[in-house]
Amino acid sequence: MFSADAFIQTTIIPLCLIFVIDGWVIYRKLKFSPLAFLRHYLHKAKQRHAISLRHGSFLHRIQWRMTLQNIPTYATVCVGIFFVMILLSMAIGLPDTLKHYQNDVSSLMLAKYETIVTDDDVTTSVSSAESFLMETLNYKTNSFQEEVSIFGVKPSSQFTRSKQLRHLKGNQILISQSMHDKYDIQVGDTIVLHAQYDSSTYELKMAGIYDYSGSLAVFTTNTQFTSLFDDYTNGWFSNEKINDIDSHSIVTTISKKTF
Repeated sequence: MFSADAFIQTTIIPLCLIFVIDGWVIYRKLKFSPLAFLRHYLHKAKQRHAISLRHGSFLHRIQWRMTLQNIPTYATVCVGIFFVMILLSMAIGLPDTLKHYQNDVSSLMLAKYETIVTDDDVTTSVSSAESFLMETLNYKTNSFQEEVSIFGVKPSSQFTRSKQLRHLKGNQILISQSMHDKYDIQVGDTIVLHAQYDSSTYELKMAGIYDYSGSLAVFTTNTQFTSLFDDYTNGWFSNEKINDIDSHSIVTTISKKTF
């Protein structure tokens, strides 16, 4: 499906930037003479005026003049030291951060394995497997936009285990704890989600919070999901790796090892 918005953002705007920048650079360079091009004198050097120092001895004036003339160099060194200290602090703290993330990664997943498949007729015989539907939309604010994962699960899902799902109707949804904390969305509020590649919008009413902090996510029943969204992805939650689906029918498998 052709998306005018995506075409403008990925093609028209970059081409305009290229033409404007290249045109400005060429215009500046064409002001130089052919001899300057041959000598590679492509920058106009500004004449530097010496700072007038009338007080103090000759040696002191030389010291002050050298100090003042090298202020840009000193500033560059200070900025370099500042960034090195930032990188050093990140390097020192990164191992502990990664270790903490590895220890908590299981709590960020809805199931031990999330297998995304190519079509809804792809099935499995794994006893713990449970089908789900998924879509990714954008939640826009005044300053930026973020991706939100939409899950359509069974009302009595063994992986979400939320009694609130059974009572959802129409466009009612549950949002993840992380989405509630970040945007302060309250029960009864209506949120608008935008399709990524066209101008479609979806108005959804927040009916509760699901205790999940792995990502910005929205949860509905699979029946609601198919009535609200036209394009979506099919997948399987499971407690064990699914091996009876042809590899060509699997888009990706998300597990603890993947994270």
